[in-house]
Amino acid sequence: MSSTFTVRLRGSPYANSDGIQRQDLVVKCRRGDRLSLVAEPDNPHDRHAVAVFNGTRQQLGYLPSDARDASSILRGEPIEAKVLKRIGGTKWWHRLLGQKRNYGLLITLIKSEIDWAAHSANRELAEKVDAKVKAALEKEKSNGQIESVVEAYREAMICVIDINKKNRTAAAHRYKHAPINRLTLLLVKLKRPAEAKEEYEAWKSVVDPIGLTKADNEALKRRIAKLG
Repeated sequence: MSSTFTVRLRGSPYANSDGIQRQDLVVKCRRGDRLSLVAEPDNPHDRHAVAVFNGTRQQLGYLPSDARDASSILRGEPIEAKVLKRIGGTKWWHRLLGQKRNYGLLITLIKSEIDWAAHSANRELAEKVDAKVKAALEKEKSNGQIESVVEAYREAMICVIDINKKNRTAAAHRYKHAPINRLTLLLVKLKRPAEAKEEYEAWKSVVDPIGLTKADNEALKRRIAKLG
């Protein structure tokens, strides 16, 4: 059974990276127009951000924070988006007062039932990667030799990067975050900063659909910044 929600577009007053004003695109939207939703796990401001595009792949803005469903989109779960209504805009009374009002959009989101067979197949692939990460974390917690812990983290990272590269949908079914923060921390402690930077760059070379926790991400950024 499908579920239907109505949300309001956010971020439409801004320009896109190509210089096109989103307001110029929003004003052309009509009821029933199909929209595309694209999760942005690498968004520097919000790893849960979901961008909204029109039929010609031009960005209109973002879904609001209370309606973000980045994980569902990345997992390939069916979500349809359509324009419900264009709202706002400068009315005659605004002009009399010398005011300008931006246009906005009300968007209908339709979430269809999940394909559980596909979900299970993707989860089976992701579970193998989760197991590698879990084993590495447990090895460190058990006070394993630091070199063996580093090797375990490296093996886990190879698995993480591999699934991110070859099957992003399956990668989005992972539960365990990439242990890149712990790996780089240990390498720096071992005075092997070049290796730490190499590991970081290898991970960043491919989009990680589930990203890192806020704490890990901030710690990792500070560490890499110090490495230069």
